[in-house]
Parts: sequence; C-alpha cells; structure tokens
Amino acid sequence: ALEQLARSAAERGADALAISPIHALSGADQRHYSPYSPSSRLLLNSLYASPAALLGERTVRLAIEACELQPTLDELERQSLVDWPRAADAQQRLLKALYKDFSQGNHPLREDFDSFRQAGGQALEHHCRFEVLQAEAMERGLGADWRNWPAAWHDPYHPEVEAFASAHPSWVEYHAFCQWLTERGLQRAQEAARGNGMAVGLIADLAVGADGAGSQGWSRQDGLLSELTVGAPPDILNRSGQDWGISAFSPEGLKRNGYRAFIEMLRANLAHAGGLRIDHVMGLRRLWLIPRGAKPSEGAYLNFPLDDLLRL
Repeated sequence: ALEQLARSAAERGADALAISPIHALSGADQRHYSPYSPSSRLLLNSLYASPAALLGERTVRLAIEACELQPTLDELERQSLVDWPRAADAQQRLLKALYKDFSQGNHPLREDFDSFRQAGGQALEHHCRFEVLQAEAMERGLGADWRNWPAAWHDPYHPEVEAFASAHPSWVEYHAFCQWLTERGLQRAQEAARGNGMAVGLIADLAVGADGAGSQGWSRQDGLLSELTVGAPPDILNRSGQDWGISAFSPEGLKRNGYRAFIEMLRANLAHAGGLRIDHVMGLRRLWLIPRGAKPSEGAYLNFPLDDLLRL
C-alpha cells in the first residue's frame, strides 16, 4: 500500500511522504503495539511486511489457503479500527507458513536472503535471538521483560544464550526472514517514490526512545539507560507529570563507545528514506528521566551532547 501511495503521490507532484514509525515491536507480546515504544529502533516492524511483493501473489494466496486465514483476514478488513493483537497473530501465522515453504529446498531468493542476513550483522542476529528468547521466556511464565529472566540470559554473549540460539536455528532464521521481507518492501516503496520523481521520497519517523524491556535495551545495555524512563515534569498540561515508559541513550555510554549506538540507529532508519523526523527533537539536548517505579515528579533533567549529536 505504501509503495502504491508513493508512486501515486509522486505522479501528482509530491516530493515527500512522511510515515509513522515502523520500528520493530515485540513479536511475542502482542498487547504492546505503540510505534513510539518499540522493542528496537534498529530493526523493522514485520507486521508491515508485504510478502507478495517479493514472493509473489500466488505463493501468498496458497499460504493463506493452507492456514485457512481468509475468513479472519476478511473480518479484520471489515473492522473500522485495527485489532492489533488479532492482526499480528494472523500476519505471523502467514509469515510462518511462508517461511516453512521458503526454507525447504533451494529457493531462488535464498542468495538474496543470505546476503541480507550477512549484511545485518550483529544487530540483526541479536534481535532475532532476543525474539526467540522472549517467546521462550513467556512460554515458561518468566514474562516479556528480559530484566526478569535468569541472569545468564541477561548477557547477549553468554554461552547459554549462544547454546539456546544454536539449538533453535530455524526459529532465529524465521525472524531474520521476517526482517528481510519487511526491509525489501520498504526499499521498494522508497525506490518507487524516487523513481517516479520525488525529490526526497519517504520521511521516516524516529521514536524518542525504546522499550527498556525490549531487544535494543537487551543488546545495547551499555548504551541505553534501561533502569530510567523518559517523560515530562509536572506542568500546566499534566500536573502529575508524564512517564512515557521508554528508555533513552546514556550520554556517557554514547561517548564511551564512540557514539556507535546513535550512528547505527541513524544508518538503520535512513537506509530506505530520504529524510528523518526526530520525535521530541529537544531530546537531543535534554530529557526528563525518571527512576523505574518512581513518580514523574521525582525525575530530573539529563543533558545530552547536543553539538556532537547534531554533527553526526
């Protein structure tokens, strides 16, 4: 739909098309669907994958028939509002069926998928492993928040995490498959925009933070303040203050690691976009941070290295 809209808007003289955040959400926790509270700002939300664009309409239609999904999809389409948990469940059932077919035999797009996975490197691998661990933790009754998991699972490099990933290679690959479909679809949308004459094309939207319980909080612990949440102090708008429930970068962690976390986030979000809207752009200068479990009024402003961030 985004590809069609981009092409249509370009033909009518538009130079840019701004979209809401499409950051990765939790695959296992379907009640958590705010685009401004993502699991990671480094990967994409696979609910937006358009598999037919890559795998073909016939392949998707056969998978829908095999899963007996059509009545559910028709019902969801008739609703006036998006039922995110049910829509997510339907999309995941479809994606799992497509992956099962893709992983059997030598698929003609296997080489493209393998090159995508290799290019995704550590960030992609860690996110896929987190998704598998989170689903397993929820199955065991440990919850979606990695901070409540066994100590060994807190460390992305721990031998137990390595062993678990090695024991479930197809689970890990499935999540990489979902990311591949989503990114290639986004790439097509930006190419349609620019190819039809847009000067800018897509303008992506960057959330102010990420869920501390999510993939980015787990894999980038030295760069993210997962024990603090972002919000706003009491004011005329809200006399109790606000707690947005997301975590911000650590200024010291950014400097200590040569701003790696900030740079990789910019690169990920500008990969298939001509511009980037930064949500709460004042957050590059300072953020109101609240200790986890405290009241918004008990927070404090933390300053960020604005000049360095703007230069980057």
